[in-house]
Amino acid sequence: MKNIKFRQIVGQEVTYWGFFENKFHSPIEGCPSDLWVGVKDKNGNDIYENDILYHDGFPCSKCGHIENNDFWKGNYIVKIEDLYCYAEKIGSHMSYSMNELYRLEIVGNIHQNETLLEEPNDTTRSK
Repeated sequence: MKNIKFRQIVGQEVTYWGFFENKFHSPIEGCPSDLWVGVKDKNGNDIYENDILYHDGFPCSKCGHIENNDFWKGNYIVKIEDLYCYAEKIGSHMSYSMNELYRLEIVGNIHQNETLLEEPNDTTRSK
């Protein structure tokens, strides 16, 4: 069985739940959950819906072979809409599809790091 994982954040407390090794772990009632998108970031961390990812301008399939592309640099929010997963740049409509997310780095999430949503071209990390 494929792992189906969710993350719930209440204040600073993070709880993970779902199907793990054929066992079900239940959620906290009344708390919204973020779905694991099935891929990891460039540091090997699970990426969940509503995570904020950082792109540092590295070359990628959308950028061609440009060494340092500031056009793509910035923070992105992971979204799932109509079964399509992507990361949209804050303050823009530029986005990455799920198959490119592994090249970005998690710097926070919308629940605990709201300041990362304020600056469209923020190049600092909150880690």
